[in-house]
Amino acid sequence: MGAVFFSTTATTIISVATTIIAVVIIILVNKFDGIKNGRDYSYSAVTNNKNENRKREENLDITLLDEKNRKKTYKERIIDKRKKKKIIFGITSLCIGGAERVLVDIVKELQNVYDITVFTIYGNGEFEKELKGTNVKLKTIFKKQREEYGYIARKIVTTIYRCFYNIIYELHIKNIYDIEVAFLEGPITRLFANSSNANKIAWVHTNMSLYYETTKYSKRKKKIDEKVYERYNTIVFVSKDSRENFIKAFPNNNIRKKVIYNFIDQKRIERKSREIEPYEIEPNIPSIVVVARLTKAKALDRLIEVHKRLIKDRIMHNIYIIGDGEERKNLEEKIKEYGIRKSFILLGKKENPYPYILKAKYFGLFSYAEGYRFSVR
Repeated sequence: MGAVFFSTTATTIISVATTIIAVVIIILVNKFDGIKNGRDYSYSAVTNNKNENRKREENLDITLLDEKNRKKTYKERIIDKRKKKKIIFGITSLCIGGAERVLVDIVKELQNVYDITVFTIYGNGEFEKELKGTNVKLKTIFKKQREEYGYIARKIVTTIYRCFYNIIYELHIKNIYDIEVAFLEGPITRLFANSSNANKIAWVHTNMSLYYETTKYSKRKKKIDEKVYERYNTIVFVSKDSRENFIKAFPNNNIRKKVIYNFIDQKRIERKSREIEPYEIEPNIPSIVVVARLTKAKALDRLIEVHKRLIKDRIMHNIYIIGDGEERKNLEEKIKEYGIRKSFILLGKKENPYPYILKAKYFGLFSYAEGYRFSVR
């Protein structure tokens, strides 16, 4: 045993000694070669040469950086000065809708400055394709649109989502973002409320005083949301009226509140308004186009009553509704009952509604409540 140990130790010592000798020989050879060829490889000379080279490299780096910076945009120079912050925007889906349209426009503008993720509860929304080819990441829980699930499946999916907010948050979000933005009131705001993130923003697009009057289980939802909004550190509103109505609904809420108006890309709207010719609109009869989700809040049932009365008084006109939603069946039944199917037309979803607005004589907005009503001439 001792002999083996001695043999192993001796072998190790010889190996180390051989390595040291080899290194010394290489140094001596390099020194001799340097002197022979007029180059000094002594320690002081090498150090001086290194310092000179470092200075040249630093000067070159500064020159190259200056050249790069001159070619960079202001936005790119900002990014260089700080690490990209990770921001996640949450919304129910990217199906056709006003808040959805605004969100897509916002993240496309921010994608080069921040690391952006859009998180949806339901997938396969029409606006998702606008994010393909961009730097925006897309995450979703359920791959289909809510309406694509059958009645029973839809109930199961909704129940799973409502009962397991905490688990869903941990699985899909996990506090890995610098800023979390719940971009729409309702389910997504309740989900993001489970976060312990200090930078958590809720975005409100509607009149919250009326919101609970036009939704199912309004009293229960209002009680839940009163606690939910207390968990955010900032609440953003699309108008001053929206903020004031929120304060009326939740007078004890002391969270910081800010107003940020929705922006619109007017050039884009004008360009898209000329992409197609909407053959459905009758050119010889005065027409009104309404773009809205088919929900009670949009007051389309009231519009049907007004339309019926005007037709009865022989004030001829057609009304075209672009959009879809939970009230479609009820509206169809009322249209059939009043015998106005030829003059009150439900066109369904249109990814590009602007040609219809351009061709119509009037644009209509009849909602009981909106966060901020505006249109573009």
